[in-house]
Amino acid sequence: MKTVYFVVLLLVALTYFTTIEASAIPHCSPWRCQQECLFKNFMKGECIQLQCVCSQKIGGIRP
Repeated sequence: MKTVYFVVLLLVALTYFTTIEASAIPHCSPWRCQQECLFKNFMKGECIQLQCVCSQKIGGIRP
């Protein structure tokens, strides 16, 4: 029975550290950055120094 409690405790700790603690570490996902930039009408999105940077505006200046 102690083994079951240990495994459950281990899973809870692992879940906590991979969700709460990992989200506190600044990071940039290239795929997510590209999607966010497309949503903002940019053609290109890339991670530069852990931040998403959008470039090449779609459509240019409209009258």
